[in-house]
Amino acid sequence: MSNASVSQPLTLSDTLCQRARLSRDRRFDGKFYVAVVTTGIYCRPICPAKAANEANVRYFLHAANAAAAGFRPCLRCCPDAAPASLRWLGSAKHLHQASQLCLQVSPVTGAFYRMEEIAEQLGVTSHYIRQLSQQYLGMGLTQFRLHQQLLMAKQLLHRSDLTFEQVAVYSGFNSMRSFNDACKTKLGKTPSDIRRALNKHISNPNNCSNLVQFHVGYRPPYDWQHAISFLAKRCISGMARSDGINRYTTTIDNNHIKGLVEITHQGEQCRFALKFWPHPDCDHLPVLALHQWARHFLDADADSHVIDEHLRQLLGHSAKPGLRLVQTVTPFEALCRAVLGQQVTLSFGVKLINLLVAKFAEPWQVNGESYCFFPTPTAIAASDLSFLPIPKARQQSLQALAQLWVDCPAPQAADWLQVKGIGPWTCDYGAMRGLGDTDRFLVGDAVIKKYLAALINRGKMSVNGDSLHIGSFNIDHAAVEEDSTLLAANNDAAMAMHKIDIHQVNASITPAELSALWQQQIRPWGSYLTHQIWALAAGNVA
Repeated sequence: MSNASVSQPLTLSDTLCQRARLSRDRRFDGKFYVAVVTTGIYCRPICPAKAANEANVRYFLHAANAAAAGFRPCLRCCPDAAPASLRWLGSAKHLHQASQLCLQVSPVTGAFYRMEEIAEQLGVTSHYIRQLSQQYLGMGLTQFRLHQQLLMAKQLLHRSDLTFEQVAVYSGFNSMRSFNDACKTKLGKTPSDIRRALNKHISNPNNCSNLVQFHVGYRPPYDWQHAISFLAKRCISGMARSDGINRYTTTIDNNHIKGLVEITHQGEQCRFALKFWPHPDCDHLPVLALHQWARHFLDADADSHVIDEHLRQLLGHSAKPGLRLVQTVTPFEALCRAVLGQQVTLSFGVKLINLLVAKFAEPWQVNGESYCFFPTPTAIAASDLSFLPIPKARQQSLQALAQLWVDCPAPQAADWLQVKGIGPWTCDYGAMRGLGDTDRFLVGDAVIKKYLAALINRGKMSVNGDSLHIGSFNIDHAAVEEDSTLLAANNDAAMAMHKIDIHQVNASITPAELSALWQQQIRPWGSYLTHQIWALAAGNVA
């Protein structure tokens, strides 16, 4: 067995890793991997198999590190379903971006991004990316992508009734021969062996379904009830549905991924079960990109334990554990919602987005039910939007935004601000809910401004050296009002002690100054602070 060296040191001690694997602590799922020398297998720390003797165990920060050292993925705990972790990257943020892009397909060619295209997007050289990849992963990005393709194929063989040919195509292999060869070389088994080892049998080989099924894991805590409530209040008729408890369904049409996705929360296993029905136009579904989209949509890779500890420095015990940045289906949808949500209530903003979708959406019948897709930028850019009960200037902003997407399929957030009528709040909302940007504290948001104003007006401000304390305060249920909806801090929040490290502050601090202080204090988790304040507002109306 090869012992490929990786220069990035393990930042978790072996003792801590040992304790975590022996206790199967889900908080460490995805933060490191356990390889067993005697079997040649690597596992997640939560693997239900009998724990190996410590003398036979090796620890790796990333599954790719274990693969580079010659270990094969466990068929039982499925490392492919583990939440991702940024700990292994150290300061190599370019590698994180590159490792994500290498699993995506180009909106122009429909093929995986080439190394040169990735480097160009990141503004660095391909040589630099190769250096980082070898240094931190022990393999090049092409090998890393192959490793992820095989992990995805294993999931599809395990959980779907897809034919071997479908699994090969969906996993990104150009031929059955290359798929079989990769499985034999890297996994030590043929696709038939893998399916047989998992006791997976296709119920009807002569009528295989094109239904794609896989799991997405997460590290607890995850406040799914808050997340699904948040999504349910913003459902677009015909496009998304929710049972308000465990299941959320939506159509998706994004960069060669087109179809219907059903997400079911399985809390006891700390994971989501996903089903995807491809649209007939989706001949070569890039399942790796779909898997990445699902992790992004659900904010599954967030380390809530770390984020919540940071938030408690500001919010005390009132911070709700496990809040996630659930996303919109596409960044374009997020921007459309932000434009239509300017200076209106949540309910009216949802009404407006429903009007837009009803006017331009593409209908689709699937599983005997009627669905539709979010309108394309082309449809909105070329149409008269006077049917929307919004100011003419806002209609023009929406059209200009759509035209930006027509001209450039994936514009950056900085480009959005060039559109007339797109200000900081709209841009920040779009980046938070469309791009998953974690550091967008919406200082211009009406709910946040009124929450902070109430905090100051009802609280007792005092200055103590270099620290500002917002002492005990009490906000009654009529203290703050947002569009006829009462906002109030709950009892825990009302008794919380907030502390912000600052210099030269006076007791007559304004809400704008306080929000600026919080914005600095909470980085890089400003988006989570936004969601926390929205959740603290009674009725979660934000």
